[in-house]
Amino acid sequence: MNEFKKFKVYMSSFGHTFALVLSQIIAKFNFIDFSAMKLS
Repeated sequence: MNEFKKFKVYMSSFGHTFALVLSQIIAKFNFIDFSAMKLS
């Protein structure tokens, strides 16, 4: 039971970090798209 709880905490913190990284990547791509639209 304790191991499962530890695993859940690990997964939630990993998911949070993953979501943060993903939003950073999306923001970068959106910025690139925006720059490309401004240039064209």
